[in-house]
This record gives sequence, C-alpha cells and structure tokens, in this order.
Amino acid sequence: MKSKIKLNLEEQSEILAERFGEAVKDGFGALILLWAIKEQKKASSKEIKEFMRDFFNGRMEYSYTSFYRLLAKLRDDFGLIKEVEKRKARGPKRSYYSLTPLGRLVLKKIITRYINPLKEVASPK
Repeated sequence: MKSKIKLNLEEQSEILAERFGEAVKDGFGALILLWAIKEQKKASSKEIKEFMRDFFNGRMEYSYTSFYRLLAKLRDDFGLIKEVEKRKARGPKRSYYSLTPLGRLVLKKIITRYINPLKEVASPK
C-alpha cells in the first residue's frame, strides 16, 4: 500500500503554482516572443531570449531546441514573424526577426481580447 505524504498548505501551493507556471510558459511564450520583437522592432534570437528571460525574472527559460522550434512555428506555420539576415562587421552573420503585418495585427488582437481584461481584474482597487 502506498503511503501518502501530507504536504502543508505552503508546499501544496508551491507545487500548484509551479504547474501553473509551466502552463503559462506554454501559452504566453509565443505572446512574449512576439512582444519582444515588437518592442525592439528587429531583434536577434539572443536579444529575444534575453527579453523573455528578463520578462519572466529568470523563472522561465526555454531550451535551445524549444526556443528555435517556437521561432520556426511563428515564422513558418503562422507567418507572424519574418527573418531578416544582417551581416555584422566582424564575426558570423546574425539573423534578426521582425513582425509581419499579420503578426502586428494578431498581437494587437491578443492584447485587446485577453491581456487588457486581465489587467482590469488584477488591478488593485
């Protein structure tokens, strides 16, 4: 017979908050990636990853594979970002990403429909 370990309320809440955080990462990852590009106009993958890390206070980081899979999905499957090649004066060429017109419109609609209502609910009264 398996013994059940009883967790106190704080431990239970921590476990559930971590699970919720993973769900947020999955759902908000694309949104924050698009936002990072919007804020910077054009951004390299390194700049996008740094923006995302800072946005989540280092609590949600993407593996190399997951991050580039997300970039590819937003570029190739949805057409929300485009890749612009730029060459640095020294070193290898670096890819920069910008939003497509569709990407700007989708980001605006997501913010209007889902983020703005959340701000109203979360605002202290």
